[in-house]
Amino acid sequence: MKRSLIGTTALVTAGMLAASATANAADPIKLSVGGYMNAAVGWISEDDTSVPNVRGEAIQLDSEIVFRGATVLDNGLEVGVKVEMVTDGANATIDEQMLYLENEESWGRIELGSEDGASDQFRHLGPFVIGGSITGCATFSGATATNGVAAFACGGAEGDNTKITYRGPKLMGMQWGISYTPERAGFATLGDRDDGTSGEFGGTTEFGANFSTNLAGAAISVGGGLAQFSAEAAGEEDSQQWNFGGTVTVGNIRMGGSWKNQEAGPPLAQDTDSTHFRLGITTNLSGTTVGIEYYAGENEVLNNGDDETTIVSLAANRSIGPGVSIGAKIASWDMTDNASVAANENSVTEFLVITSVGF
Repeated sequence: MKRSLIGTTALVTAGMLAASATANAADPIKLSVGGYMNAAVGWISEDDTSVPNVRGEAIQLDSEIVFRGATVLDNGLEVGVKVEMVTDGANATIDEQMLYLENEESWGRIELGSEDGASDQFRHLGPFVIGGSITGCATFSGATATNGVAAFACGGAEGDNTKITYRGPKLMGMQWGISYTPERAGFATLGDRDDGTSGEFGGTTEFGANFSTNLAGAAISVGGGLAQFSAEAAGEEDSQQWNFGGTVTVGNIRMGGSWKNQEAGPPLAQDTDSTHFRLGITTNLSGTTVGIEYYAGENEVLNNGDDETTIVSLAANRSIGPGVSIGAKIASWDMTDNASVAANENSVTEFLVITSVGF
């Protein structure tokens, strides 16, 4: 599978490059600068006594600077780059970097670099009120996950590991893509090709597809993906991850959700399931987006039930200027342990005020 995918991609790429060998662009690529900065102030109350000596208030920032550039050759081929820099830590770091070749009206798009793969590019999470605080996929949260069920279920199959992705052209509302990640590490040189390492996956293949249409006055979007992780060492177990979700919009009401399952344990341990489900319903009232969100997640515990976490939240968000919004959310968490161990269970109430600035 790996050799076939690599060989097919190489032939497609070579053919496009040959066809474009004499094509020229009117102007070289010029980078534009964009990004965002989000800031959250939180008040958190936890019932769990195994988390002592914690204050109730906290502040967190989340920010990125994004550099983009593209040019269109005379034959219609678009060539572009994107570099994302995370700036909210002590030291700025490059989060994603990617080069792409595109003509989505004819043959599609090829991406090469550190970028989310096909199983994540085509997924649908359902509607949410505040992007930086989506229930079940939060950048901002102060809750302590004492039972090991992390609610942040939106992380990618291979994240920003270096990969190659092909996305086909969009036809009749449908689009699909495939990605291949040779190694779970960034490539410094072509010599970084270690294989057969115990406890590691290598050669991950991802598939994704989505579809959108309008039916009886409703806008419908669905999408999902599958990732196949291959164990590097002989005798170890492969793993899979799959997701599916959708959104229905009728007037100013949006409703939908997503489901995600990950086989945990491999390559070394016995297979167990980690499952995440979220649901969101939003509407717009006089320029303010309001909504309710629900999340449920569970980790399978072999021969002994499941560890479970549920979250219910109410949120509102309002634009106060171009690219500027302010919102608030109150969320209630409930964490249970399969063995009813008190130290692994927790109830949390958190209130967040979030200001978002896009530029």
